[in-house]
Amino acid sequence: MESEAFQLTKSEIERLVTLGSLAPSGGNIQPWRVVVASRTLEIYLDCVRSTSFIDVERYASIFSLGSFAENVIIASEALGLVYDFRFIGYESIDKPLAKFEYYRRSTVQVNNFPLLYNQIEKRITNRKLFDGKIIEQDLIDNLKKVATQLDGLCELWTISSEQDKKIAAQILGKADRIRMHHPKLHEQMFGELRWNKQQVEQTQDGIDIDTLELPTVAVKLLSILRYYKVARRFFPQKVIESMPKSSVLGCSHFCCLSVKCEINPENLFIAGRILQRLWLTATEYNLAVQPWTVLPFFLIRTILFPGSGFSEAEEHEVRELGQKIKTLFGMPQDSFPLFLFRISKTSDFPSVRSLRVPWEMFTEIKNQVEQCN
Repeated sequence: MESEAFQLTKSEIERLVTLGSLAPSGGNIQPWRVVVASRTLEIYLDCVRSTSFIDVERYASIFSLGSFAENVIIASEALGLVYDFRFIGYESIDKPLAKFEYYRRSTVQVNNFPLLYNQIEKRITNRKLFDGKIIEQDLIDNLKKVATQLDGLCELWTISSEQDKKIAAQILGKADRIRMHHPKLHEQMFGELRWNKQQVEQTQDGIDIDTLELPTVAVKLLSILRYYKVARRFFPQKVIESMPKSSVLGCSHFCCLSVKCEINPENLFIAGRILQRLWLTATEYNLAVQPWTVLPFFLIRTILFPGSGFSEAEEHEVRELGQKIKTLFGMPQDSFPLFLFRISKTSDFPSVRSLRVPWEMFTEIKNQVEQCN
């Protein structure tokens, strides 16, 4: 009877879904919808925001929804809400991917919020250049422990030598070149960018050009490539491939979060939860994180959906780059490199933070909830 009478308040709903939406998503597309009914909160994929070339079969978006759900889990516990949570599965875009069912508020006074709760609003992509200062090994070891939570589905691999980071930068540069020269990827990449404050405030999604931390000359170059597509044919490949070098060489560790089992919606969702725990923990340690997600989702397209959208030469090169990543990190062949990123020790915060769509825009409340301060 207690659970039937229980109802989430509007302020609780707002807090849960607002913090959920601070999860990372490729290109900051924010591919989630939420439906709340009394004491349940269901998470759906957004059919409009999960259609990019990189987001093959919406796998990248499902990964992001795992991070969204992890934020809601952490927030629910911090707010003292007693709940059940389950991953339902990906049957269709019209059905929920995951569901929270709330029963009551805890009668025990929570004196200390979970540590990660305090990091949700601080977590951010940091693309600034750093000096290569190496992070203490105990922090790296702790991050690796976090990665193995949730039944050991994932594992964190790291490299820190200059030579290894040079190899990583070369691999990333080749993936960037594929993206720049592929017509659809090129169009979508520039479509994700927000070129001025008016665009940023109007859409509240995408990548604010200022968050790229680029010098003025580089921004002008991107603008030329945006408006004059023919220019990319004459743009030196070596210049494109060299772009990640300074960022990677200046980081402490270049990292890969791998999945040990089959790549499917449920495992991607769980891996998204792990990624969020990992990123929030890194934030707690004052570590800067910058993801490089292009190559892993290229691999998903070529391995799980072979020949879908790439030329034969592109597909072959993507597979080769995937193997080089495994070799670089010493990963076993049955592991899949799902998420690449760099970490650095810093107190230097990004110049700009990407915006998020207001919670009311992606949340449907199906019943009247109690108004509560």
